[in-house]
Parts: sequence; structure tokens; C-alpha cells
Amino acid sequence: MARRPFPWLRVATLAVVLGAAGLVLWISGRATLQAWISITGVGITACVVWVVKGLTEWRSGIEAPELISRLDRAAADLAAAVQRTWSREAAHRGLTAPLPIAVPMRFADPRISAHPAQWASPAGAAVVVDDPGAAGAMLTDIGTDVAVLYDRVTTGRLVILGDPGGGKTGAAVLLLLALCAKRRPDGRIPVWFPLASWEPHIPVEEWMSDQLATTYGIPITLARQLVNDGRILPFLDGLDEIPADRWLIAMAELRSLDTTPLVLTCRTVEYTAAVADRVLAAAAVVEVIPVDPATAAAYLTHSGAADAHRWDPLIAALDDPVSNPCQQVLRSPLMLSLARTLYQAPASDPAELTAYRTAAQLEDRLLDAFITAVYGRDSADTTALDARRWLSFFADNLPTLGPGGIAWWRLPYCVPKWGLRIAAGLAAGLAAALWAGFVAWFSFGINTWPYVGLVIGLLAGLAGVIAGVPFSTPSQWRRPRWRDLAHGLKAGVRAGLVGGLVVALVSGITIGTELNEPLDLEAVVNTGLTALSDGLVFGLIIVAAAGLITAFRQQRDTVTPLSAFRTDIKAVVGVGVIGGLVGALAAPLALGLTSNFWLGLTAALVFGLPVGLGSILWLGLRRCSAWWYGVAVVFLARRGAIPVRSLRFLEDAYRRGVLRQTGMVYEFRHARLAQRLRSTP
Repeated sequence: MARRPFPWLRVATLAVVLGAAGLVLWISGRATLQAWISITGVGITACVVWVVKGLTEWRSGIEAPELISRLDRAAADLAAAVQRTWSREAAHRGLTAPLPIAVPMRFADPRISAHPAQWASPAGAAVVVDDPGAAGAMLTDIGTDVAVLYDRVTTGRLVILGDPGGGKTGAAVLLLLALCAKRRPDGRIPVWFPLASWEPHIPVEEWMSDQLATTYGIPITLARQLVNDGRILPFLDGLDEIPADRWLIAMAELRSLDTTPLVLTCRTVEYTAAVADRVLAAAAVVEVIPVDPATAAAYLTHSGAADAHRWDPLIAALDDPVSNPCQQVLRSPLMLSLARTLYQAPASDPAELTAYRTAAQLEDRLLDAFITAVYGRDSADTTALDARRWLSFFADNLPTLGPGGIAWWRLPYCVPKWGLRIAAGLAAGLAAALWAGFVAWFSFGINTWPYVGLVIGLLAGLAGVIAGVPFSTPSQWRRPRWRDLAHGLKAGVRAGLVGGLVVALVSGITIGTELNEPLDLEAVVNTGLTALSDGLVFGLIIVAAAGLITAFRQQRDTVTPLSAFRTDIKAVVGVGVIGGLVGALAAPLALGLTSNFWLGLTAALVFGLPVGLGSILWLGLRRCSAWWYGVAVVFLARRGAIPVRSLRFLEDAYRRGVLRQTGMVYEFRHARLAQRLRSTP
């Protein structure tokens, strides 16, 4: 924990207060000073005590427990958010209930793994394991006990390989949850990073920082510090989802992390090709192997109803000494879970799976029947035909929406650019017209604002059409706690000081240039006091506005696609309301109408409303992802490509098990399912 900084703000505040007292004494004499102190004496005393306390704490150098840095707070919030998010996701994926699949794991091919001396012994210690055979025994276990296996890797660098749908991602999720439940000695926080969204030409640490900011709403400066200070244990999922021509660049970036602890998942064949020139240093490599017939039979019969006899024909096929499609397909945890989902109804007949002649036919049957099984359950439900058509659109556009996932805020990339440009022009023109009208009314009178607003609005609208749509990720704001408000107001003090000094300087120059009488000491002092009062008022307004904006930006809730959509809208509306309040407060002060309540209220409404509405429109144009998502839905729903309530449809698909979630992004349950749903091969 860092040493307490010198209390510059407290000392400066006391200096201003004492300077004001000296100025009053100089101008008005001792009697006025006594009256002034009698009114503000309690505040001055409190200020003195506040400064003395700060100086005492600074000189003592005590690292008090309550002095928690923003970085420590961000790390604690991130750890809690990761655990909440992935506990829910693990349950949704069936990794913890009703019955996990006991996926076996073993030491991978020694040719693609670092020598055991690199990862089985602490740095600088004597070699504990020098035999690959003994290392293989150390790293042989089942996926549900992967945390025990990970403890045997002293470097914390583990690569989990497997076939498509083999359970490597599920094993990594279980490991992440196990590490969340116990604090690591190095304090690293396990965080999930889907590699499908990584462009390897971007440094991996920079990309991880951006992912922290995007997924969990951590300010980018804190996110970078968390990564650079070694507080993150990255779980890098899906190296095989990076295009093959970029594997060498990706591996070079991962090697640049030196011996940083990490967990990496990849398909076996793709990883073998990626490390053909050099293995990943100090990393143990394990492989998820296919499920044996006995484990598959136990999963199918024990995870459903107690009447398991209807599975007997399929169990017999799994136990058949002659290889058959059921054995070849149902050794995959993905296909096993699909079979259980399709035939969990007591009236269904799993024996029909034994009729398929090839493994490809059986896989296609399971994938196709999955959509039919989870949709169209009654007349009010979404039909399987509609669901397949809409899901096919998202599967076809995965490279645009992800890549590798469905980021709802990227939906505008799927519509014609001309439509978005028109919408951008309308929003920019209306926002500029409101603001320009406000400034014209304020500066030149009521008769000028319609003309100025119209001209500026047309020009801004044209500029918006030319500039197009500035896409951005969703703003992640939330209702702040008292601690957030205190931190936000503290952060807003700097902006308030700067803004207040600027206003005071401008006010002093303006008043000074309008004085017709010769300047004397009294005139200079009065001008200075007036300027300081203006600066103080506007500085406090800026402190309040900046502090509220900073407070609302503290994001600690579990981030999901639906919550990201809702908070994105709230963020824009919240900033618009704050902008309107600032305009409402500033207008009567600037116009000198504070002495007349009704005139001041009228000025607040007249100026506050257009500023607030203009702020909402402008931020909706520049920063609100939900705004452009809605525009895209209008275009695409008219063509029947997606439903009108697309986000609700995606959330419903997630609940039915068709999709899964990684932070703010939806993903298909498996790449094999997305491939099957594509309208074009």
C-alpha cells in the first residue's frame, strides 16, 4: 500500500480561506472581519482541524487500513465480478449440474510440451521431475479435478488441448472457478479472455487491458495497471479460433509474456502446428481425451429420469466391440450433452440414434434436432423455423459481429451504410440545432435562436451524413454507492478548480474592461471578489457535474449482454440529465436572476431543457451503442432477417442452451453448431 501523499488540497483550501479573511480585514476593517468570522467560524475551525489531521497523518507515514488505493478496489471488484459471472455460466453450461461429465485428461505429446524441469520445479530449486513418463502420471486426472492437476504445475502455465467439443473449455471454466474460490499466493485474479476477438498484431497485454475495460467497465488506466502489475491470471480460450496465418504472430506475442502464469485452450492439431518451431516455455500441456463408453453410458442414464431402461439399445451400441457411429460420436462431451437434451422427455426414444450409418449423419441429426427440440413447444412459442432463420443470420455474420461471438453493438455493421448515415445526420442536426439555439438565445436574444438553430442544425446534419457512424462499445454505468459518490466528487475537484479559475479570470477581465471610473484599490478588490464568486459558483457546478459522471461510471455488477444494453441507455440519459441540471443551474447565475425566484426558475427551464436534450441526442449519436443497435434492428427486421426484439430473442436462446455468454458477448454453444446453422457452407 502506497505512502500517504502530501495533503496539498487541504493546505490550499485553508490558504484560500485565510487569504479571504485577510482581504476582508484589509478592505472593511476589524469589525467586518469579526462579523464574517462569527458567521463562518465553525467552517473555518473544521477546515483547520481537517488540515492539521492531514498533515499529522502525512508526517507519521502510517499506512492506514482505510487508505485503499483505487487499484486495490478495482482488483477486488474484478475478482467478485468474475466469480459471479462464471459461477452462473458454469451452471448454465451444465458443468456443475445435474451431473458433470467425467472427462479424462492426460499428459500431452512431449514434443509439444516444455520439459518437466521447467514447470514441475520452482525456479532455482532442484529438479523434482525430470522424466516425461513421471510427468505424465502427475498430469493424469479427470476434468472435474483439474484444479488439483493445476497445483502440480509450479509455474502456473497450463495448456489444455482436445478435439472439437471434447470438453477443454469446460475444464478451463471449472479451473477458473476453483481458483476464484481460493486466493492465490501471488494475488493474481483469474480472468477469461476469448482469443477469437484478438488481432495478434495488437500486443497481448494491450488487448487484455481493452477487454477488461470493455467487459467489466474498469477504467482503461486501471485496467492497464492491473495487467502490467501482474494482478491478472489470463485464461486464453480458443487459440484455434485465430486464423491459421496468424498463429506464428500470436505465439510470438504469448512468448513475450515470458513465464507469466496463464491457462491456454486449443484444439490438439492446431496447437501442434502453432508450436512447430518452438514450444511455449515453462508450460505444461495436457490433453482432454475422448469419453469412454462406460462414462458415456453412466452420464446418459444417471443425469435424467430414474427410468433408464429406454437407453438400453443405445448403451448396447456403446458397448459393442465393433466400432459404430454411436461410439464415434458420443465420445464427445458436446454430443453427449445434446443427446441428453434431445431425449430427456420420457416419451422420446433414444434407440433411433442407432439407425444412422455414419458418424457425420448422426452428428447432423443431433445438431438439427436440437433447435427443433428447444423451440416450438406450444402455439405461443417461437417456431423452430423462425428460430433457425434468425439464428442462421447471426451464424452467417459471426465474422462481422464478433469475430467468434455475437456482440449486439456491432449489428449496425450488417446494414447498408447509407441508412446509418441518414440517421447520423438527423441526430447530429437536431442536437446541434438545440445547442446552437441555446447559445444564440443566451448571446443575442430570443429572436435569433430559430434562425441560428436551423442553419447550424442543417450544417451539422450534413456533417453527420458525411462522417457516418462512430461505433463504440457500450457505456457501462451503474447507480453509484456513497463511496462512489465521494470518490467521484473528489475526482471532480480538479476539473472544478480549473474551470472555476478560468471563469474567474474571464469574469475579472470582463468586469475590468467595463469599468468607466479610474481604477483604485477598492475597485480592484471588488472586481476580484466578484470574479472569485463567479469562479466559485461555476467551479462548484463543474465539480458536481464531473463528480456525478465519474461516480456513475463505477461498474461492479455482473456484466451480461442484456445488462450492458440497459446500462448503455441509462448512461446516455444520465449524462443528459446531468447536462440539463448544469444548464439549469448556470443560466440564472449567468443572467443575474438569482434574486427573482420565478425568473430564475424560468431561465433554468428554458436553458436546462435544450441543453439536456441536446446532450442526450449528441451522446446518443457519439457514444450510445443501443441507439445504433436500434437503427440496425429497424433495417434488418423489415427484411425478416432478425426479430424486432432481437436482444430478447438472443437472451431467450441463451436460456434454452443454444447460446452461451462471455461477458457482454453471446456465443453459439459450439462452433460446430454455428457451422451447421449457416445458410451457406
